[in-house]
Amino acid sequence: MGLDVTAYKGLRKVGAEMGVRVVDGEAVDVVTGEWREDCLVFHANPSFLRREGSISSGIAYTCEDSKGLVSMGYGRYGMWRESLAQLAGYPETENRFGRRCSQSAWDGKCEGMPFVELVNFSDAEGVLGPEVCAKLAKDFADFDDRAKEQGEEFFYQHFREWREAFEMGAQNGAVVLH
Repeated sequence: MGLDVTAYKGLRKVGAEMGVRVVDGEAVDVVTGEWREDCLVFHANPSFLRREGSISSGIAYTCEDSKGLVSMGYGRYGMWRESLAQLAGYPETENRFGRRCSQSAWDGKCEGMPFVELVNFSDAEGVLGPEVCAKLAKDFADFDDRAKEQGEEFFYQHFREWREAFEMGAQNGAVVLH
């Protein structure tokens, strides 16, 4: 099991006027009751409210474009996210295993810092709306040179993938972790 990330751009709400309704969290055709493959339904993570921005949970959308951009195991993602927090200068604390970490992001001490909307977010599920994507796209652009200079190929490869995801999501879209 692992983390997969899909970016969407050009989202547009659809409903009965387009023959779509949402049933049990899925977009279905109002006439046939069959699942609509051309529609998406997003679900905000209740543990991270407001990260969805203008995306409405339980509403059907179509999109101009989508792309699967990031895929990695949860453990690797956790280590990658820790490196991202270190790159941004998060204050380190000692975790319960005695290791230095950026736990301060989870303690609410890093609001307004670069990448906080990703560092302090679920590693399994949730949607980041276009407003959050725009902020994160800017953070990734601002830190690109530093990330490249860090010299770790795995880190920078995924840094570029996340940057592309957020740049896409910033175009009236979203980034979904699943």
